[in-house]
Amino acid sequence: MHALADLTRGELVASLRTIRDAHVKMRVIASPRGENYCRIHEAQALALSGSINEAATLVDEALAFADGHFGQESSLRALVGCFKARQLYWQGTWSEIQPWLDDGWAALEHADGWLDVVAMTAEVAWRSRLRSHGLHAALQELDHADHLAHARQWPRLLRLVQAWRIDAQVQSGQLRSARQALLQANLE
Repeated sequence: MHALADLTRGELVASLRTIRDAHVKMRVIASPRGENYCRIHEAQALALSGSINEAATLVDEALAFADGHFGQESSLRALVGCFKARQLYWQGTWSEIQPWLDDGWAALEHADGWLDVVAMTAEVAWRSRLRSHGLHAALQELDHADHLAHARQWPRLLRLVQAWRIDAQVQSGQLRSARQALLQANLE
């Protein structure tokens, strides 16, 4: 919990220290699932701090760990797959993203919490759909995230969806619509 709070405040060094301490504790109490949650949170912190290759290695380790301990159909593997989708997006291998997103969304829609992972997955989903299928498909992805944000009562995700819609419109050259949406949304 403290590690995620540190992440939201941008205190990446403190977050990494907390995550790594938690990872050791998970190993001591023999909690493989807890260890893997620590791996994905560490990957998140590393990615945010610019250590993309190190984060990618941890994501791949987390996938191997999830497969080995829980099988390829596990919700933990699907959750880690959301991070894999982001890794592939950053690498520009967009054609490989969709299966990871599909499995990830299926797990996230039925899991409690995980706002940070939902937001990351939603962003990768709409951005990759914009690249591969255009604005309409990207807006459909954002509608999906909007529905989940309303269902979970996550106002921060709702605000992100508003901002992403405007971003999608700008990237698609619909500047007038984007400006109108910006004024209506009252985003800062």
